[in-house]
Amino acid sequence: MQYDKLPINNKSENKGSAKRHLCNLFFVSTSFFFVFLAFNGTQTIESSIVPGDLGYWSVATIYITFAVSALFLSSGVVKKLSPKWSMAIGTIAYAVYVGANLYPQYYTLIPTAAMVGVSASILWAGEGAYVSIASTRYSVAVNKPPKASMGLFNGVFFGIFQLASVIGNIITSVILGLPSDNSSKILFLVFAILCLCGIFSLFILPTEDPIKSTSEEEPIEVKPTPQVIREAMLATFQLMRDRRMSLLIPPIFYSGLSEGFVFSDFTNSIIATVLGIEWVGYIMALFFASDSISSFVFGKLVDTIGKRIMIVCGTIAHVVCLLFFILWLQFEPLDGLADGMWPATIWICAALLGLGDAVFFGVLPNSMMGTWFSESREAAFSNMKLWQSVGFAIGYIWGPYLGLQLKCVLVFATLIVAVYSIIVLDRAVCNLNHKHDNKSLVN
Repeated sequence: MQYDKLPINNKSENKGSAKRHLCNLFFVSTSFFFVFLAFNGTQTIESSIVPGDLGYWSVATIYITFAVSALFLSSGVVKKLSPKWSMAIGTIAYAVYVGANLYPQYYTLIPTAAMVGVSASILWAGEGAYVSIASTRYSVAVNKPPKASMGLFNGVFFGIFQLASVIGNIITSVILGLPSDNSSKILFLVFAILCLCGIFSLFILPTEDPIKSTSEEEPIEVKPTPQVIREAMLATFQLMRDRRMSLLIPPIFYSGLSEGFVFSDFTNSIIATVLGIEWVGYIMALFFASDSISSFVFGKLVDTIGKRIMIVCGTIAHVVCLLFFILWLQFEPLDGLADGMWPATIWICAALLGLGDAVFFGVLPNSMMGTWFSESREAAFSNMKLWQSVGFAIGYIWGPYLGLQLKCVLVFATLIVAVYSIIVLDRAVCNLNHKHDNKSLVN
């Protein structure tokens, strides 16, 4: 599906349709808001509230299955179902997983976590395609180049998406603070209901179809036969041969690893150890608030100021936090630091980690996928979620087995490799601040 080969003066696109595409953006963003208010709120406290290592392994299972299905499944399914129905069907497993936390056992959490992993690959490939199509059609409607609004649309989407986590974490802390022995069951019941509301709204979401070519020879519509689906699956793997994608893999992997570190180690080993578990929700709400605001600001500015400044800001934010943790752990034990300046530094680190996450996890990879790989968009977004999920899974798998300082060092080293890869990409392959065509750069 060639979404971006569009005539700029297409008469069917007008100001009214531009408004409709903006409305669709807010519609899909609101739907994801409710689904991920519930899921991200659950995921943030999973390793803290579920006894033993089950919480770690349930989240790791999600991202292991996500990685595998993103490589072999999502691209073909999105082509078969369309972006809208891929999102609608892909969210059902999220409600099942949230509900399974009402009875957290290996036989309830691990199978439903695997369901979420498979569904997530379909969901996010569909989301990437839907938002990119809406962005392209909006740009054409307002007489701009097709890719001109990609950063804006991704910034708005991920700003609202991260806001869901702010609200979800506040709800978590409020409900868990209730004087009730069943507060955790109340929490997951509320989350399940909110998740179902988001799923329902996706089923009534308006579709976003690519603009048809105006050339004399209309393109032939290829039916989604099994052979076509297999070819779409292979496209995910084949796209890794493109030099742009191969150089994007380290920063994409880092984005997942850093989030895994935040959700598993920053919450459990730092916030809960220093301040107590009751503060996890509030501090993570600040993390997601920073993420949300930064996503919106960078998304709005990236199309005008370019990507380099945004990358520098995100890198500095994460370097400061990781070096602080490494040096802190070298000279001070974590326990007994609840007094003095230390609690304030944790709040500051949460804000900086959120800013960096907006760059590496949200706006940067999504804007690049939509801009550089528009002729193979589903395969590009499948690659993005594949490597993000591998990084995230590692961040949870090593959680119970490695020391916190060693994990900080490994995350920092991965960040250095990611930034080096971006520099090579910018200097030797593609200028990050230029709009590129879709021409493949296969090694």
